[in-house]
Amino acid sequence: MKTLVLFLLTAISVSSFSQTGSLKGHISFLDDNSDFGNLAILLIQNGEVINGVTTDNKGNYEINNIPIGIYDLKFTLIGFRDKIIKDFAIKEELRIENFVFPDPCKTSKKVCPQGHSDYIIPIIYGYPTNRNLKKAKKGKIKLGGCVVTDCDPKWHCTKHNIDF
Repeated sequence: MKTLVLFLLTAISVSSFSQTGSLKGHISFLDDNSDFGNLAILLIQNGEVINGVTTDNKGNYEINNIPIGIYDLKFTLIGFRDKIIKDFAIKEELRIENFVFPDPCKTSKKVCPQGHSDYIIPIIYGYPTNRNLKKAKKGKIKLGGCVVTDCDPKWHCTKHNIDF
């Protein structure tokens, strides 16, 4: 009897730890709905990359043997802003179809998200000139680094220290 109970407990614990799921799908480019190849898809749990793949030339991907759980799902490619889906649940087999990358750009006006239009300075991208370095030191502009996409924020609120 003890052997049977021990066997059942072992079988239950092994089956509960071996539950896995998979993630499959297709990704299209936002602008023209064409296939998006070579996009990295990362499963992140507790800040660590658990698994990842890249899309094939036709935008398809598949990740198998994923332990069932809650993950962040990160889509990334050099030159584009990352797209992150927080608290993504993996249960058995999931398919993500009609997924587009990158997210559409959001245009911004020279008004802080907190509702005021004073204390707003422009964000300048690219290699800074001496003149821009002096303006940044005086707080007249904010240096934003290299231009990555058209979606980069254009304004900075010095009062709330936020970019928009």
